[in-house]
Amino acid sequence: MNFKYKNMLACLIASIVLVSAGLVGCGDGGSGRQTLPGENPFGPIITGTGTGTATSTSTATGTGTDTDTSLTPEQALKNGSTKMVEGNFIAAVQAFTAVIYDSASTAAQKQEAYSGRGWAKAKLPVDQGGGTIVAIPDLKQASNMNPGTGADPVVTNESKLGYALALIQLVVSGSDTANDSANLAIAIAIIDSLLAEAAWNGDVIREKNVSVYVAAPGARAMLALAYDLSGNTAMADYHIAIAISQAPNDENVQNAKNTIDILRGNI
Repeated sequence: MNFKYKNMLACLIASIVLVSAGLVGCGDGGSGRQTLPGENPFGPIITGTGTGTATSTSTATGTGTDTDTSLTPEQALKNGSTKMVEGNFIAAVQAFTAVIYDSASTAAQKQEAYSGRGWAKAKLPVDQGGGTIVAIPDLKQASNMNPGTGADPVVTNESKLGYALALIQLVVSGSDTANDSANLAIAIAIIDSLLAEAAWNGDVIREKNVSVYVAAPGARAMLALAYDLSGNTAMADYHIAIAISQAPNDENVQNAKNTIDILRGNI
């Protein structure tokens, strides 16, 4: 079964499955179809109004603009990270944006700001100007930057992880089909490389970002989805089995597995 036919079938099945579950948000791509379970690899969005596949127990989305333009780049980065953890993604975007346009910011600080803003946008509901696909330019920018001396290599890995996950969602959204193969190849290469790191925390994600970024099992599950979308079901089965064994209750793992089952007509 080719990808386009599988995707059409998945959309029809997802319309029934997800409406019954109360998950009626549309995908980022604006194609009009229902959101598939694996479409929020950035973790549950704290409100149920965006593209998230699940609602967190927290209710604090944060719409405030409590960013201080007088902060130094270092202070603004810290503020942005704090707002991310609090679920105040709008304030996080504003804090990181301030760093990007601050002439006093170093190249390393700007890279961290681009990555943080990308992750914040990905978690922000579409109706508030966010969404994973909206986040792609920032995540790509950060992942391609080489800020030099003094830079934290983990920041680059964080941005690469976000970029890869966003590319997978872009493919699932069906909004850039001409580049599906290339986007999947990039995403697969990135996540394969990141999973080869000695340890996830510290090598791929800084400890302060663990609660809002994606852990290794979730990333592996999205890698499995990417392989399945590319037609390599053997590698998809291999990686999803590992992800399930590592974190059977992880929402991202469950959602990726459900999406694979939908694509294969097993649900």
